[in-house]
Amino acid sequence: MSTLQEELQLEADYLALELERVSFSYSINVASEISPAMIDFPPLLLQPILENSIRHAFNSELTSPTININVFDRENTLQIEITDNGCKSWDSITASEGHGLSLIRKRIAIYNQRLENMPIQMKTNFREGTGTITIFTFQNWLV
Repeated sequence: MSTLQEELQLEADYLALELERVSFSYSINVASEISPAMIDFPPLLLQPILENSIRHAFNSELTSPTININVFDRENTLQIEITDNGCKSWDSITASEGHGLSLIRKRIAIYNQRLENMPIQMKTNFREGTGTITIFTFQNWLV
């Protein structure tokens, strides 16, 4: 495990690197009640979601591609929402067979076996005209 702070820095570095290749904007917002340096966090769960947004959701027709990462406390549960405003869905059945999402699901299953009282859930949803939202829920991670 690393800390949430380390993970968010890793994601910021990844997004900055991708900006050398593709034009988009991003933000990482952490609620004031969250102390990222004090929260253990499974590494590399978020990166494949960011990669899917950049590589699959954004296209030349999109005038202002944007990714937002929001981290907050919802009733002592750590919640991370990653949104993109992409025109194309990458959460379809064919995309869910992709390597990155498959690895995330496998890693979550392993963590859920080892940390029975701290389950992790991931839900992804695409809405035409809005983009894709992925919500990670880490129950009992802030207690």
